[in-house]
Amino acid sequence: MFENVFRAYRTGDVEEVKASLNQLSDEHANYVRKSLAVLALQDRRSTILKLCLDQGGFAFEHYFEDAANRFQNASDDPETFKVLEESRFRKLYPRPTPRAKADSEQELEDEEDPSEVFDQGGRLPVDW
Repeated sequence: MFENVFRAYRTGDVEEVKASLNQLSDEHANYVRKSLAVLALQDRRSTILKLCLDQGGFAFEHYFEDAANRFQNASDDPETFKVLEESRFRKLYPRPTPRAKADSEQELEDEEDPSEVFDQGGRLPVDW
């Protein structure tokens, strides 16, 4: 049964994927949908991704969130980007806003070298 779902995924027929998922128990279908959603996201198969996100029933794991956050703008893949932005997933996990480069460079300059804290003459000197 599981093989039928992934065989249908490879052929690209959304209706066949949907029919194959319907043959599984709810619990098994949820697990398969979670795997299919990640695979569709990585392969940029927006129609399959939309099917999985619309049917839901699975938890969004960190690897799914990481893969989704790689889509920074619509030019990466307009259809997949649109599916993600309109999904329940994006309502729960908004896309992180990129930090300004100047801010991160300033933070790096302001950070104290950890070895300076403990080396001789630092705030917490260690007698080596």
